[in-house]
Amino acid sequence: MKRRNLAAVLLSVFLLFSCMTLTGCKSMKEINDMSILSGAAIDYDTVSKRYRVTGEIINKSISTASEDNVVETIYANGKSMAEAIENCNEVDSRETYWSHAKTFVISNSIAKEQGIAPFLDYVLRNYKMRLSINLLISDLPNASQVLDLKTSSTNIKFLDLDKMLLTTEGVATAASTKVYQAVDILKSDGVQLSVPIVSAREDMAIVNGTAIFSDDKLVGTLGQEETIYFLFLQNRVDRGNLSTPDGKITFRIEGNKTKLSAKTENGKTTIQIKIKTKASVSQLSSSEKYTSKELESILDKTIFDGCQKVILKLQQEIKSDALGFGKCIKEENSDLWELLRKDWDTQQFTTLPFELQTQVKLQIGETH
Repeated sequence: MKRRNLAAVLLSVFLLFSCMTLTGCKSMKEINDMSILSGAAIDYDTVSKRYRVTGEIINKSISTASEDNVVETIYANGKSMAEAIENCNEVDSRETYWSHAKTFVISNSIAKEQGIAPFLDYVLRNYKMRLSINLLISDLPNASQVLDLKTSSTNIKFLDLDKMLLTTEGVATAASTKVYQAVDILKSDGVQLSVPIVSAREDMAIVNGTAIFSDDKLVGTLGQEETIYFLFLQNRVDRGNLSTPDGKITFRIEGNKTKLSAKTENGKTTIQIKIKTKASVSQLSSSEKYTSKELESILDKTIFDGCQKVILKLQQEIKSDALGFGKCIKEENSDLWELLRKDWDTQQFTTLPFELQTQVKLQIGETH
């Protein structure tokens, strides 16, 4: 009995000591003490030479909020992007909480003149931000104007832009670029960064086109139709719709596989591009009758011509290897890449021969 009593006393003392030491999380914060941001737009004032961050705060009572007070907007300035973002804490009585931020929109002028490396560096160093944040380049006079546009879902603009990116990627009109993907590309040899563009159609926000970079600076853009073929070349098309240039036939892409390889013969290197596409007919706006072979030939030519134009634009006009031809050479022949890498984008890439092969298979029974 004495042993049992002693054991009970010791157990009681242990439990009491545990309760005294396990007092909870010292750094825990109440949600009411934080401003939860869905994202932000970043601009630069050339007069004051200061960055301006426009953040969107989600109302914590969305279920009971009216359409007009679902979100709040805050503004902050700073001599650097990092300072402007941190200064958001000074203009709000609550601590800004960035872990749920989905999208950052960077102004065209910042991307073109200063580059996006400083922003990426800040996100990498800030443990409060996720590396899965979407990047968008604004085609508006100011990036903050995206908050003045309408979106068709929740009216939380940066969350809606995140959803739009998922939708457009699924139908091959745009492809998202996350912070971690941008960082990886900027650290890689033989490939340049591409980021989707947000613009306006009347009073609606749309993701439309692709910004092409050289290192971390914007050097050119591809339009919406060019972006479709750009995604074909990147092997990022799974499904979507593709119309002929005259709009008379629309095809539904059911699957696609693109493969790049580098072939070197007699000291001459050529990039070989093989595109294999499965499709069906989505719409025929013509009284003309077509056989399956004729429709395959039409789609084959449409893809071939579109992809060829995009490659030539990247080589001759934009001068940026956003398709990763150099990376392909490096992976297959590292010694050759060491000879070519020094002036790759400005000289070697611009004159690099390529062989483009397209092959289309039309799904049987889907030609009407």
